[in-house]
Amino acid sequence: MDSKLCESKLNTVLIRQVIVNPKLKKKSNKTAFFFEGCLRAVVERYLEVEVSGLDRNGHPIKIDAIGWQARILQHECDHLDGTLYVDKMVPRTFRTVENLGLPLAMGCPPLGVR
Repeated sequence: MDSKLCESKLNTVLIRQVIVNPKLKKKSNKTAFFFEGCLRAVVERYLEVEVSGLDRNGHPIKIDAIGWQARILQHECDHLDGTLYVDKMVPRTFRTVENLGLPLAMGCPPLGVR
């Protein structure tokens, strides 16, 4: 994977928000394969999601997210449901720092939008 792409994803600025009891729903069927878990394994996620819940003051909140923000919200909602990225990762895509730049194994889906 291109190291500049990794760096740009890691440097994306997102506003931190508190969402109590988040409910996540997909807004489209489009998905993308990309690295997660400190860029260690490929996970398929929806490109657009809506998350509703309560803010830190107990008021209703709704967030429409696309791209990287949508991926992060899905990842964090998974944690609350007891699901880890290794539970959803594409088999044979786990990486270490030393082999991050190597091509994926044959049969693995290509990175990007599906």
